[in-house]
Amino acid sequence: PELAWGRPVKVTVQSLSDVSFLLTARTAVQAREEFDGDVVALEGISPNQWLDGEVASTVAQAVIVKVTPPDGGPPVKGILGSEGLRDGNKPSVLDRIGVRVLSVDVANSQLILTMKDVAVAAYDAVSELKMLVDKKLRRGSQKGDIVIEVNPVRDNVAGKELHVAKVTLGCLKGKPARFGDAMASIPEARQAGAEAMLRDPSIQAMLAKDPQRYLRNLVSLRIGRVASDEEDFLYVIEDQGGDS
Repeated sequence: PELAWGRPVKVTVQSLSDVSFLLTARTAVQAREEFDGDVVALEGISPNQWLDGEVASTVAQAVIVKVTPPDGGPPVKGILGSEGLRDGNKPSVLDRIGVRVLSVDVANSQLILTMKDVAVAAYDAVSELKMLVDKKLRRGSQKGDIVIEVNPVRDNVAGKELHVAKVTLGCLKGKPARFGDAMASIPEARQAGAEAMLRDPSIQAMLAKDPQRYLRNLVSLRIGRVASDEEDFLYVIEDQGGDS
C-alpha cells in the first residue's frame, strides 16, 4: 500500500525479540515453511552454482530459505547465517534471493547457504606447494581418510584481500570426509585447479550442543582450489581473509 503520514495501514509482525520487533505492510508475509525436498538433492553441487531461494522466515542471526534444486524438485530448507548476507542486509520474508550452497550435512539434514560471491585468490605466486606445509598428520586406517596440513590460520575477515593461510590435504571421496581438525569436500572435477570447500567441523559439535549458539557463531566456509594432486590425495590451498 501507498504510505503517507497519518494514513492507517495494515501491518503484520514479521519478527519479534525481547528488545525489538519488525513490521511489514506486505499482504502475503506468511511464507509456507513446507520443505518436501531432501538435502541429498544438493549434495555435491558446485559452490559456483547459484540457486533460486525464497525467504521462509527470519530469526535473530539467521534466515531460513526455501531453496529450489537445479532439477526443479521439491524445495529444500537452507540456513543463511549472518556471515552469508550480502552487505550485511537481511532479506525479508517472501523475498526472492540468489544463494550458493556452502555445505550439505546429510546426517543432520542441514544445508548452509550464502548470498556472497565466490572469492578466489591468485595462486601464481605459490611456486612450491609443499613449502607451505608445516606438518603432515595422517590419521585413520582406511584409504582416502583425510590428511591434515597444520598451519596457523586466522579468522576470516570480510572485505579484505585473500591470501593463502592454510594447506589441507583432502581425500578423493565424493562425500565430505570428517577427521581431526579439518573437513574437505572434493567435487567431481578433481584435477589441479578444481574448486573445493573447506571448513572446521567443530560447528557440528556446536550444533549438537547448542543450536542457538551455533546460529550466533556460524563459521564461514572458505573456497579453495586444488593446487596439485599426488596419488590418491589432493592438496587444497585454502583462501583466508587477511590484512594484506
